[in-house]
Amino acid sequence: MPDLRPDAIPAIALAALAAPPAGDRAGRRAYWAERGWPWRREAEIDAARQAYLAAQRMVPPDVERGVYPFSDVTPPLARADLEWLLATAPEGARLDLRGADLRGLDLRGLPLAGLRGGLAEDEWRNATARQIEAAALHAETADFGGADLAGAILEGAHLEGARLRDADLRAASLSFTFLEGAVLADARLERALLLGALLDGATLSGARLEHANLSSASLAGADLFGAHLEGAQLRAAHLAGKALAPDALARVRRARPDLPVTLPGASIGGAFFDSATLLDDARLGDETYGGVAVADARWGGVNLAVVDWAPLKTLGDEREARAPAHAGTPKDEATRFAELRTAVRANRQLAVALREQGLNEEADRFAYRAQLAQREVLRRQALGRDMPGQVSAGRRAQRLGAYVFSSFLDLLAGYGYKPGRSLAAYLGSLIVFATAYFALGQSGAQPLSLVDAMALSINSFHGRGFLPGTVAVSDAVTVLTALEAMLGLIIEISFIATFTQRFFAR
Repeated sequence: MPDLRPDAIPAIALAALAAPPAGDRAGRRAYWAERGWPWRREAEIDAARQAYLAAQRMVPPDVERGVYPFSDVTPPLARADLEWLLATAPEGARLDLRGADLRGLDLRGLPLAGLRGGLAEDEWRNATARQIEAAALHAETADFGGADLAGAILEGAHLEGARLRDADLRAASLSFTFLEGAVLADARLERALLLGALLDGATLSGARLEHANLSSASLAGADLFGAHLEGAQLRAAHLAGKALAPDALARVRRARPDLPVTLPGASIGGAFFDSATLLDDARLGDETYGGVAVADARWGGVNLAVVDWAPLKTLGDEREARAPAHAGTPKDEATRFAELRTAVRANRQLAVALREQGLNEEADRFAYRAQLAQREVLRRQALGRDMPGQVSAGRRAQRLGAYVFSSFLDLLAGYGYKPGRSLAAYLGSLIVFATAYFALGQSGAQPLSLVDAMALSINSFHGRGFLPGTVAVSDAVTVLTALEAMLGLIIEISFIATFTQRFFAR
C-alpha cells in the first residue's frame, strides 16, 4: 500500500485525493481506489464511531460467556464500519465477527478472508448449544457477491437467504451452517467443509465444489445444475425431497418467505462427478417427497453401487414433468412437452450409467420409466400438443399408431422389463380359450371334456391346433383356434423378446 500520510503527498495530489461530496458514489469509489482500497464504497465513518469500534476491537472474546468484540455493538455494524475495520486491521489479523449482526447488508467484494463468524471445530466440540448460537454470525439475506471469504470460519452461522454468488469460499469452514435458500451460484467452494450444512432450497448452480466435504448435508430442493463435484464427499447427504419442520420453516421464512413447506429432490442435472466423488449412503429419493433430477449429469465413473436406489421410485425430472403446475403456476403445453422429453432422457441416461456398473435391476427400473415417459410424449404428439397448429394429420396418425403399439407392449410385457406380464397373458389366453372350447363343445355332436378343451387351447396357441372329426371348417371352434393361433404368435414373439431383453441384452 502506498504511503498516504499528508506530509508524503504533494500539494497538487492532495486536491485529487480530497474526499468527494456526499452522494457522489462514483467519485467516492475512485477516491478509495486511488488510496489502494478498491473494495471501499462508503464514506469514512466519523471519529466517534472510529473510537467506539477501536475500543470494541480490543474486547477479549469469551466463549464461555458468549462475549465477542462486535456481538453487541450499537447501532449494528454497517458496511462503512466493516470497511474501516478492514482498512485499519493489523497485518495478518482475522476480523472477528462472532455474534455480529450483518442482516441484509450489501457486503459485495469485501476482502473477508479468514473471517471468524462461528466457533472453530475444536471449540465446537466442547461448547453448549447456547454458546454455539452466541458465537454464530447473523447475516441472513446479506449480499456477499464476489467477496473473498477464503478460509473463513462460519460454522453454525446464519446465512439463510444470503447471496454469495461468485464468492471465494475455498477451504472455508461451513459445517452446520444455516444456508437454506442461499444463492451460491458460481461460488468457489473447493475443499470447503460443509458437514451437516443446511442447504435446503439453496442455489449452487455452477459452484466449484471439488473435494468439498458435504457429508450429512441437507440439500433438499437445492439447484446443483452444472456444479463441479469431482472428489466431493456426499456421504449420507440428503438430496431427496422433504418437508421442513415447523421450527425450521419459521426460521427460514424470516429470510425467505417464498420458500415452500415441501421441497422436491435436489437437481443435480448437468453436474460433474468423477471416480473420487463419494456417494456412500447418500439419500437420493423419498417415496413421499420425490427424488433427485439427473438429466445430463456427468457421472464420470462415480461409484453408484453405494447408493440405495430403492426409495427413488421416480426421478425428479419425471415428477416435475407430470406435475400440471410449477410453484402454483399452470404450465403451458410447450413447457410440459419439453419437460417430458427431458424426463425420457434423464431416465435413459441413468439406466445406462447403472448398467455400466452391473446394477441391472436398478437400470431396468429406470429404463422402464423412460418408456412410460416416452409413451406420454407419443400421446401428446398424437394430439398435436408438441407443436399446436403445426402438425400434419398424417404425422399425428403415425404418432397415434406408435402410442397404441407402445401401450400394447407395456400391457403385454412391460416393454420387456416385466416378463411376468407375458406369462400372465399366456396362461390367461389358454384358460379363456379352453373355457370357450368347452362351452361350444357341449352343443356339438362330440362334446369336449375339460382336458380336451385345454389340450386344444394349448395346441392352437402354439399353431398346432387340431379339430375333432365332426367339426366343420366353418364351425365356431375352427374360428376360435385360428384366432388363438394368431394371438399366440404375437404373445410368443413378445415372450421371446422379453426373455432376450431380460437375460441377454446387457
